[in-house]
Amino acid sequence: MDPNRIWNILGKKLSGEASEEELREFESLLDQGLGDIYPIHILEKFWRSNPVHPPLHFNQAINDKWLRLETRLRLVDDNDDVEDETAVAVAPKYILKRVLVWAGSIAAVLLIASAVFFYTTDRRPAVDNRITEINAPKGSISKIILPDGSKVWLNGGSKLVYKNQFGDQFRKVNLVGEAFFDVVKDAAHPFIVTTGTFQLKVLGTAFNVRSYPNDKTSEAALVRGKIQVKLIKNPDKEITLLPSEKLIVKNTEPTVNTVKRKSNIALHEIPLITLSAIHQSVHDTLPAEALWMENKLAFDAENFEEIASKMERWFNVRITFKSNAVKELRFTGQFKNESLYQTLATLQSTAPFHFNIKDNDVFIY
Repeated sequence: MDPNRIWNILGKKLSGEASEEELREFESLLDQGLGDIYPIHILEKFWRSNPVHPPLHFNQAINDKWLRLETRLRLVDDNDDVEDETAVAVAPKYILKRVLVWAGSIAAVLLIASAVFFYTTDRRPAVDNRITEINAPKGSISKIILPDGSKVWLNGGSKLVYKNQFGDQFRKVNLVGEAFFDVVKDAAHPFIVTTGTFQLKVLGTAFNVRSYPNDKTSEAALVRGKIQVKLIKNPDKEITLLPSEKLIVKNTEPTVNTVKRKSNIALHEIPLITLSAIHQSVHDTLPAEALWMENKLAFDAENFEEIASKMERWFNVRITFKSNAVKELRFTGQFKNESLYQTLATLQSTAPFHFNIKDNDVFIY
C-alpha cells in the first residue's frame, strides 16, 4: 500500500464512507506499526490540514523507522558472533526476543515502507503500472477525493480506476457506471474520463457521467465549464458540450426489427447521438441527472425499461418485464425515502401495469 492509499482510506474513514473492509485494513496498518509512528489523532489532524496529499515528513518518517529497524537487526546479527561465553550464556533469550520483535516490526511496516521506496526511487519503473480501484456497492454512494483535490461521487454499482502516475502529465481516470465530477482547474494537466462509450476531456468543470455496461444509452450532462467528448467507436468525431447541455449516446446500434417498429424509418435515419438540455427544477439545487447525489431516485420522461435499470441499482434487485409494451411506458418523478414497493405502487397509480415482488426479484407485467 502506498501513502496516498492510506490518505484515501483515512479520508473515507473520517467522512463515514469507508467500507468495513477498508476500516479493517486501516486498523491493521495501525497495529502493524503505523500507529507507533503517528497516533491516530495526529494522522487525523494532518489529514484535515491537507486532505489531498500526505505531508512529506509522513513518508520520511516511515522510511526512517524502517531503516532504524533494519540497522538494529543488523547489530543483533553482529552480536551473535561475539565469542564472549559469559555474554552468550547470559543473553541468548534476550537477543532472540529482540530479533523476533524487530523482525516482526520490519515485516509489519514492510508494505508501507516498500511503497514509499517505490515512490522515491527511479529504480522501480513498474510502479507506474499500479492502480487504485474504488467500487461503490449497489444501493450506496461513495465520495472520493482524488490526488489533485478533484471530488468524485460514485453511484451504486460503479467503479473508478486510476494509475499511480495520476497527474504527471494527464489526470486520467476510467469509469464504469455513473459518477459526478467536480474537477479542480489545472490547464497544464487536462482531466480525462474514459468509459466504454466515450472519452471526456476537461480542464475545470462539474459534470455527470452515466455509462453502465448493460444500459442501452450512456450520457454526459454538463453543469458548468466545458467538456470535449470523443466517441470510442468513432474517435474522429468530437463534440463540445456547454453548460446545461447533455449528450446521450446509444450503446448499441438499432436492429432491422427496431426500425420496423419505428414506423418504417430507414436504419441510417435513427440517430445514435442526441444533444439536449439537462433537466433542473426551480426547487432543486442539482439537475435531475445528478439528483442521485442527494439520495433521490429521479427520472424525467424516461421509459420504464430505463427507469428499471436505475431501480435495480438503487434497491439492489433484479427486475424482469413480462410485457414489452410496459417497457415503453414513460414516467417523470422523484423518490427519496420510499421503499421499492412504495415506488412501484406510485408509478402504478399513473399507468396500467402490475408487479410482483419476490425477495430480490421483481416481475412487471
